Amino acid sequence: MAEKSYKCESPNCNRKFDEYERSLTNSNNCIFHCNKDNWYELEGENKNWQISEEKREYFWKKLNESIIEQNIYRSDKLLNRYSFKNFIFPYNYGNFFPRDTLDVTNFSKISKDIYFEECVFLDNIEFSFIVFDGVVSFCDNLCSSEIMLSNCEFKTLVAIKNEKEFKGTFNFYNSKFFDEVRIENSHIRELELFSCEFNSLFNLNNSILHKIDFEYTKLKGVSSFKNTKFINKLDLSNSLISGELNLLGIEVTGINRETARIIKNSFEQQNNIIEANKFYALEMKEREKELEADLKKGKNFFEWLVFKIHGISSNHSQDWLLALFWIINFTFAIGIIENNFSMFGVNFISFIPFIFIMTISLCLSTLENIFKNIFLIFFSLISYGLYSLITCDFQLYKVVNHINPFSVMNSWDNLTFGEFLYKIIIAYLIYQLIISIRQNTRRK
Repeated sequence: MAEKSYKCESPNCNRKFDEYERSLTNSNNCIFHCNKDNWYELEGENKNWQISEEKREYFWKKLNESIIEQNIYRSDKLLNRYSFKNFIFPYNYGNFFPRDTLDVTNFSKISKDIYFEECVFLDNIEFSFIVFDGVVSFCDNLCSSEIMLSNCEFKTLVAIKNEKEFKGTFNFYNSKFFDEVRIENSHIRELELFSCEFNSLFNLNNSILHKIDFEYTKLKGVSSFKNTKFINKLDLSNSLISGELNLLGIEVTGINRETARIIKNSFEQQNNIIEANKFYALEMKEREKELEADLKKGKNFFEWLVFKIHGISSNHSQDWLLALFWIINFTFAIGIIENNFSMFGVNFISFIPFIFIMTISLCLSTLENIFKNIFLIFFSLISYGLYSLITCDFQLYKVVNHINPFSVMNSWDNLTFGEFLYKIIIAYLIYQLIISIRQNTRRK
């Protein structure tokens, strides 16, 4: 009596399987496409696969046989490819491609293209010590674990595209890429590149990455991260970059000073001064954090003070509105003090409006909020109202004369130390205003 056979109901498969495989899958799908949620037990965040040892061994045995027979999908036999579509992969203890499944006598070489499309990787999968002569493609796969490609060479295109979030990790370890690496329009939880070498285009455009590592990685070709969003942190400080970088439109949440310097330098080489200035400001902020750490150790106080003043007064020569805000409000505060001194003499009450304006100004200057500029303008109007009511200088005649740092120097009038100090501060703020405007409008 002929043994009963079954036909896989998964789309595009049509693979036939026997009664034994039917008992393992307990479904109308073959061993490659059956549901495997009951093949493991959860132990915290880890999966224990011991309950399905027989099923897993059968899965990988049949997969290896299919690869040797070049019969993953019959329609792909003439396309010189291995195509894995809608496969659900369990855990595997060894290399994804064992020695007896490879195409040529050289055990470390695969000449066919390899496509993983809409597959599910339930646990770690490893590809190691393989030379890929064909395309390697991962498209719209699901994974909550790690896909490790270690000690490999990729002679042609490597393509990864996952518009839905890939919750696992792509880990490329000690590998070389001789053709384009295309990871665009993708949402990936973690991409690790440790001791890798990219000799051609590395395309990471229009993607979202929660975490990416470039530890000891060489970027020798063009690396394009255009319109890519790095959610956690981007660190290029331990990478060796000799090729061109295209970083237009990137969004970075966390960045260290060396990475900010590298990105700034890349934009400067492309004469993109506006974008370079943004990362110059980030570089300065990171330097300020380093100085704050030194300050706690009792070092570099004066250098920290200069950086702090530079940041508060103009965001390191990047924010012209902030510099103008300080010019106006500082002048209003000094004008009120002069008026109060002439009317009431030197006493604490005379300093109250000055302290109020300067305290609020400092708070607003250090504010990180999308409405910061609105707050600056609004408080400047409040300062004007306060100044006008106290001094009755509604036309700002005294303010305009005070803002000119050389007004007294054109005559033989005496200049007090207080006036001299004020004019130095105003000259510095005017300089920051000019530099900030120039930084955002200059051509070269």
